[in-house]
Amino acid sequence: MKKVLIIGIALVTIFCIYVLIVAGFMVYGAKQPATTEPDTILVLGAKVDKHAPKPSKTLKARLDAAYRYHQSHPDTIIITSGGQGENEYAAEADVMKQYLVKKGVPENKIKTESKSTRTEENLRFSKEKYTLGNTVIVTSNYHLYRALFLAEQEGIQATGVPAKSYSFKGYLREVLSISYAWVFDR
Repeated sequence: MKKVLIIGIALVTIFCIYVLIVAGFMVYGAKQPATTEPDTILVLGAKVDKHAPKPSKTLKARLDAAYRYHQSHPDTIIITSGGQGENEYAAEADVMKQYLVKKGVPENKIKTESKSTRTEENLRFSKEKYTLGNTVIVTSNYHLYRALFLAEQEGIQATGVPAKSYSFKGYLREVLSISYAWVFDR
């Protein structure tokens, strides 16, 4: 019984250390400076309301971060990327575009990619549809490390702008997603 307890404690300790290491990568990813000479701003999608075409709290934070960055780079094209999930009123990319236009971004400065359902697809489909050039990816702070990692795998030259998010669920899910990316997305 004592051996089982020791093994259990050791496994829990190793798991906690691993989670702290992954969290360190998340913090590192969110602290990297964005380029000052962007060609495109790629905003990654997140959930939209299932009853109306409005962004979730997470998506709104991403859009507001993209808007602020675009204010300093008004000639830059914004690409909104995200498809329509089963429980969503409309495609994320379209809702994102509407939100940014309402904030004052000229409609001709926004392009959409509305087929993707996950981060890898956001990047791949956007790259296939548009010339990205020097790209700034805007996503939640906890998600930025993985987004930049996957962009590198896709051959996209990218830096990032983090949108503040304090979603405990998002951080936990991202630990698993980063682990998956390290193993399978190489």
